[in-house]
Amino acid sequence: MTQDTLRRISFVHTPNSFLAETQQYGAMFMPVWAYTLAAYVEEPEGYEMRLFDMRFDDVEEVPAADLFVFSGVNQDYESIVATHASLRERHPAATFVIGGPVTWSLNQAGEVSKLEMFDHVLIGDGEESFPRFVKNFSGRARLPKVVENKVRFDVTRARGFYRPFLDATYRRYYGGVLEVSRGCPFLCEFCDIRVLPDNNRAHNFTAGHIVSELDHMARLGIKQVLFAADNFIGDLRWAEEVLDAIIAWQDRTGLRVALYTWLTINVSKHPRLLKKLRLANFDMLFIGVESFSNNSLLETAKVQNTAGDMISALQEI
Repeated sequence: MTQDTLRRISFVHTPNSFLAETQQYGAMFMPVWAYTLAAYVEEPEGYEMRLFDMRFDDVEEVPAADLFVFSGVNQDYESIVATHASLRERHPAATFVIGGPVTWSLNQAGEVSKLEMFDHVLIGDGEESFPRFVKNFSGRARLPKVVENKVRFDVTRARGFYRPFLDATYRRYYGGVLEVSRGCPFLCEFCDIRVLPDNNRAHNFTAGHIVSELDHMARLGIKQVLFAADNFIGDLRWAEEVLDAIIAWQDRTGLRVALYTWLTINVSKHPRLLKKLRLANFDMLFIGVESFSNNSLLETAKVQNTAGDMISALQEI
């Protein structure tokens, strides 16, 4: 890119469409990363920010931008590369930047070179590194190719979704998605959560933030919301605080949204928490059973599933 000014920013969501169809039974979920990062751009009214989701939008119809922003997970790599190539051919003057889990994984494997087609690669939490990148864009010749942020973002300072993106696109998707916590105290051998830096503890969004975002989604007419959390009960005291806040919000507004989340089987040992999950209108929980073999569970360090009878725990839930 030859120009030094930044006015048009386009966020490009390009997940692996085949896996989305087979793993999620065709359900399309919100591009939470784009809703999130756009909210951290300072003085957003000074930019023309647009969101393109390749599950709905035609890459050939994506207009020119000064900056194209990509993100994704490992399984999206081929789709990301193909979409990037198409946009680069049509808009050679643009700058292309990528972040997200795929950049962290490739960096861990010593394979960041697989993203050499991008002008810049952001590694780590993007809430601070991305707006800093945008702010310094006019001097981008001095920006390094790879920007690694090793400090975890303090999610108690999280901003709400960028409302213009959410409000304009939510009808495309299956319910809503709201990130509420990062990290998990368990060390299951097969799980990638444990290898992220400082991720063996809960990083919790505030109850006030969660209720505020939930209220906005409910008033849009969204009926079901996934609470994205590596383990919703990674911090039991926080989980109860959030549930109390949701129940109070329901009583105050008369609004109710069906909720579901991921958590571990040790929730069965906390009847008060289970009751509050029901009162807060959680109608589905994702729990990793993995195996009924104690040896297999111990071999993979899934120790929380060995502390008691599995069948009894599931029946209690």
